[in-house]
Amino acid sequence: MREHGVEELAEDVQDKLTRLYGSPRGRFLSGPHGSTHFVVEEPTTEHGSKLKVAVLSHGIGASLAAWDGDGDGASESVVGALRASGHTVVRYDFLGHGWSVAKSRWLRQDSEVFLSQLQDVLDHVFSSSTATGQVPCLEVETFVGHSTGGLVGILACERLRDRFPIRNLVLVAPALWKQAPLIVRISDQIPDTMWSLASGPLRELHLPGSAYLENTDAAFGKNEEGSYMYPDKHRQSVAATQKMLALHPQVEAALLGVANFFLVESNLQICRQAFASLAARATHPHHILLMWGSLDVVVPYKAHHAEALAMAPPGRVCLHTLQGLGHEAIIESPTAVVQGLSAFLRELQLGDAGVAAARTADVLKAWREGRVGKRQAAALLLKRFRSKLLGAGTQRVGGG
Repeated sequence: MREHGVEELAEDVQDKLTRLYGSPRGRFLSGPHGSTHFVVEEPTTEHGSKLKVAVLSHGIGASLAAWDGDGDGASESVVGALRASGHTVVRYDFLGHGWSVAKSRWLRQDSEVFLSQLQDVLDHVFSSSTATGQVPCLEVETFVGHSTGGLVGILACERLRDRFPIRNLVLVAPALWKQAPLIVRISDQIPDTMWSLASGPLRELHLPGSAYLENTDAAFGKNEEGSYMYPDKHRQSVAATQKMLALHPQVEAALLGVANFFLVESNLQICRQAFASLAARATHPHHILLMWGSLDVVVPYKAHHAEALAMAPPGRVCLHTLQGLGHEAIIESPTAVVQGLSAFLRELQLGDAGVAAARTADVLKAWREGRVGKRQAAALLLKRFRSKLLGAGTQRVGGG
């Protein structure tokens, strides 16, 4: 692995991607399958010396900008909420998406490719944090994945657990099931044949791009009359997708590579089994939040949300239904997604604080490890002191 700048990308690639996205926001990391564009953003609140990492993984056809909310760096965004809760936020572009460039345009993007890319990014981020004097920690505090990115998080919990255990897993409409366009359903049956045709003699038909545009239409929630709940957001997304398909040098091939070798039904079955497995254990992840639009028909909410919950012991998975939103909830209403995520983070913080408040020594330990800030630690100690005063006339059994 080696970090490098945009100047090492081919000039024609730089030109097309600059016209599409503007200048790259982050740096690049060379890996076995290509150069990954990644961004690391520091927390905006006191967080102690311990590195508390949040990883954001986007969906197919998207980029790391998907987490911006309604404005670049806006406080009402998933990025802003995580930074405000003391996380160092790491987000990256899948290969062939955004500014990440695959070595081979026609890359078979299977689970190994996705996990290898994620591991390289985390290896680099954690090694860099150690060099800057932060307390080393190889645990990912929070992983947030949308759609395809949700599957990456699920598989990472299973297959990267010994190297980078994930403490809190947040899944936004994870693509465990799919209601796909006809061409994608055909491809599921003959993935290798479709790969050969779409990347060869049928390339000029732009089948992956057409299927993705069809999927974009379905990904936005509609009311009972069949009208889009967020028509402006839908129009903007369609226009952005058309521009991306026209300009991006690799994305159409990447769409085919992901659809044929990662989102193929046989792999979705593996991901569902992995989700059931990690939901059955008590730790890593310690907590699972499932956020899902009630109008999602791409990963059908009505057909499968109860099935997802049934995979886990009662109470293991927290379901937050995003009312009136579709599959692209993070675009339709970033505020609704942020509110659900923020409530989850507050509950985790209060839960940790409740455990810490049971013993004064635990509060101090949590502060030293960076799990709570100085002000929060002081508030917990004050609460503990008041509790002791109120309970001074009552005999207690055990230590304090």
